[in-house]
This record gives sequence, structure tokens and C-alpha cells, in this order.
Amino acid sequence: MQITYNLIITDEVDNKKGNEMHGLVESLNCFFKDCSYSLMVETFDIILICVSPEYDQFFQPKRPRYCKSKLVPKPKYLWEKDSDNMFHTVKTLFIEIKIDYQSFYQSDKIEGYTIIGNTLLKYLKEMKYPVAIRKSFDKERFNKDMKEFFQSIGCKLDVE
Repeated sequence: MQITYNLIITDEVDNKKGNEMHGLVESLNCFFKDCSYSLMVETFDIILICVSPEYDQFFQPKRPRYCKSKLVPKPKYLWEKDSDNMFHTVKTLFIEIKIDYQSFYQSDKIEGYTIIGNTLLKYLKEMKYPVAIRKSFDKERFNKDMKEFFQSIGCKLDVE
């Protein structure tokens, strides 16, 4: 399974946290590369929302969603020559989680990973999976492996 991410942040922060997130997702992909929790899910897309309090009302997380196959046009500024200029989404589970802005941006690398790990694990434990994959996705094993990953990189997790 492949793990991808989008980080929604306010423009007042530097690129350091974005680089840390990129490193975390590379590690996640190495850890989960040979894992499969459902034949219906090839990609797990995590959208992290970490915005300052004044923008909080504009960025509310949406419920989890699943796309079996979807084509979406790319924005014009991403168009490439000799390309169909479409995003191809196949067998992807999307989740959106909100990260506490204040504590995340004041944290160092491992503390930031711990904040993400605790928030993500709590979300996954309570999450209602989309109907299309609810019966086929091995939720317990996925949550256990996700917890194991965050512990392996040195995070001190609160989630049982």
C-alpha cells in the first residue's frame, strides 16, 4: 500500500514542517510498501490540516471517502506538455485530520511526529470507514501496524 499526504498550512510558517512531513511519509511508505489491508485499497491519502486559529473555521475536516477510479482535470498551472493533464485516482482512501497548530509548530521533529501519530491513531480508532470498503479493510491490523510504525521512529504514544 502506498501512503500519500497533503499538508494544508497557513502561509506564515516556514518550509521546515513541510520537509519533516515529506520525510515522515517516505518512512511510512518504506514501512507499508509490502502491506495490504484490502484488495480494494492501493493508496491511503492523509490530508493534514494545521492552520492558525483565525483560519480554523475555513478548514474543517471532511469525512473519510473512497474513490475506486476517478479522473480529475489538473489546474492549468500544473499542465504538462504531451500529457492528458488529468489526475488519475485509483483505489484510494482519503482521510482528513486536524493537527493542533500551536503545539505542532513549536515542536521539534520527533515531537511533531508524536503529535501526528497520536492524532492519527485516535482518528483511525474512531473512524467509520466508507461503506464500499468497510467489510474488506482489515482495520485492526492496519491500526496496529500504524502504531508500531510510530513507536519504531521514537514516538511516545498516548493511544492504547
